[in-house]
Amino acid sequence: MELTPKQPTQQPPMFVARQPIVDVKRNVVGFELLFRDSPEPGVEFHGDGEVATARLLTEGVLVSALGSLTEGLPAWINMTEDVLTSGVAGLLTPPSQYVIEVLETVEPNERVLAECRGLRAKRFKVALDDVVAADRLPPFRGCYDIVKVDWVGVARRELKEIIRCARAEQALLLVEKVESARDLADALACGFDLFQGFAIARPTTLTRPAVTALGSQHAHLLEIATARELDMAAVEVVVRNDPALTFKVLTFANSSGAAQLRPVSQLRQALVLFGTKNLQRVALLLFLTQAAGSAPRFALVESLITGLLSESLASLGGRRQLANSCMLAGTLSHMDTLLGMPMTEVVRQLPIDSMITSALLAGDGPVGKTVTLARAVQAGDWARSADAAAALGVPGAEIPGAYLAAVNKARALWGPPAAA
Repeated sequence: MELTPKQPTQQPPMFVARQPIVDVKRNVVGFELLFRDSPEPGVEFHGDGEVATARLLTEGVLVSALGSLTEGLPAWINMTEDVLTSGVAGLLTPPSQYVIEVLETVEPNERVLAECRGLRAKRFKVALDDVVAADRLPPFRGCYDIVKVDWVGVARRELKEIIRCARAEQALLLVEKVESARDLADALACGFDLFQGFAIARPTTLTRPAVTALGSQHAHLLEIATARELDMAAVEVVVRNDPALTFKVLTFANSSGAAQLRPVSQLRQALVLFGTKNLQRVALLLFLTQAAGSAPRFALVESLITGLLSESLASLGGRRQLANSCMLAGTLSHMDTLLGMPMTEVVRQLPIDSMITSALLAGDGPVGKTVTLARAVQAGDWARSADAAAALGVPGAEIPGAYLAAVNKARALWGPPAAA
């Protein structure tokens, strides 16, 4: 009976376009990051803005080393009203490395203004995007640091007043959509501080490995995380049953800085350290990402099976106290394949302790050896699995049943049983 296909299918990548922002001396001072659904140059994303921002954050910024996207310079991130007021910007650290761009469609209501003031108090920079009229600025008084003027769309009679209002707020002036050398010269003459556009550089697209969710777990997580009282046990069940969510929650925890205070060996520790507010923010981001659509992937199911089987094998070997750690390590053991990067790089992004790190990098310790056994069973390597089981004290006769139970549980969560 063929339980699973032989070849895993890697998740499709996502694409991040970046365009440099320079000062008057042409020194690059930051990069605007934009979600793209194609690697082709010049192909913009014309879908839902919330989904674009959510995917940029969940599949690009928060699960990647920011330095690899921006060369260590600040990242400029567009935000719609719903994403801005959700508080997800609080997941971005350190604040000095981010400029939050308030899109031109965002109205200056009380929630928006309060969020902008809060971001500035936390030392984020806030930019008003695509400004073409001076009357955009007074309602945002005290809520911005930078004004981005659309050079193509602004009327020259408005430009002088925009500059006056911005200078009154001691804000920097950035001119965008500077398309030619003449545009650049004119913008310099107007006294702009920062410049962006084709006259400087066209956007370049970077390919990032993406880990999307398997199914409806994002909606479950959102429902639980936004309940009046957070049920941490229920959150853990949802997250641990989806390898993509496990990886993302761990990387988000690492990005937020909360989990850096203490490396973790169990998912529950990461969730507790992460905190209720951050969980709610992540749940919203992931739910928005889900709106873009995702389908079950064999490789994610396989990693879930590895986690479930590792958990069972730990208990069968008399190491019940390590069962949760084995579940976590087993689930993460496929992330190098899913992300298309070395395991050393995967581990660097996660707030995991030395026991889980050793398990993933070298297969060391009881956790590493348990995961090695689980993967040998999955691969049908009976000689290696027999030796590993004997070393761990796992009864060989119990292994087939444990494996079948793990497969069936994964199938129950993520799809109908395969035909025998």
